Amino acid sequence: MSIARCLPVFFAVISLVGCAARSPRVRLDAEDQFGLAMTDFGRESYSKAAEGFRRLLFEHPGSAKVDEAQYLLAMCFYRQKDYLQAESEFRHFVLNYPDSPYADDAAYYVGMTHYKQMPSHYHDQTETRNAIDSFSRFLVKFPDSKLVPQVEARIAECRDRLAEKELANGRLYLKLRRYGPAKLYLEHVAQEYSETRWAEEAARLLDQHRHELGGKEPDRSQAEK
Repeated sequence: MSIARCLPVFFAVISLVGCAARSPRVRLDAEDQFGLAMTDFGRESYSKAAEGFRRLLFEHPGSAKVDEAQYLLAMCFYRQKDYLQAESEFRHFVLNYPDSPYADDAAYYVGMTHYKQMPSHYHDQTETRNAIDSFSRFLVKFPDSKLVPQVEARIAECRDRLAEKELANGRLYLKLRRYGPAKLYLEHVAQEYSETRWAEEAARLLDQHRHELGGKEPDRSQAEK
């Protein structure tokens, strides 16, 4: 067959392929769309699963699966460690599906998005405080949840981190011989974080340096003259 005779067939095939590529995607019913997204979720294909859950929420807003789809959409971002987006999606869930059986789980994971971002005690502890705030709101809203013991344990960990930070500040001011701030930090740890492992060390330092801490902080401006 000559090239000239083959060309019409070739262009006909290309045309069919192009039409197929442009054809709209088949719209699945809610159950099938949810099942497809769940398959991707189970395979840990979280980006693809998130797309599937979003599609269900957009195309089937009246489905009985919307709350579960929203929860799993948030979880897709959480599993990918996109904690900012995960927090937004979990908060959206708590606000819009307060009667869902997943409501307490979603509220718990709002706190966990902050907990997962907590830095070591050497750094700013804003995320630690945000975690405590979120977990504390959880305890008020879901006092009978099965997750209460876990939430209380997370709060204890967060408070331990804050106490460690305060103790480190106290030690630093002791080293700098700035006894006024040192006393404030050490007393705060001993009194406000008495249940943590750092309270005993704070009390020991207060006792060890009671003479210096009982006096006034040295006037550093005069000492430098």
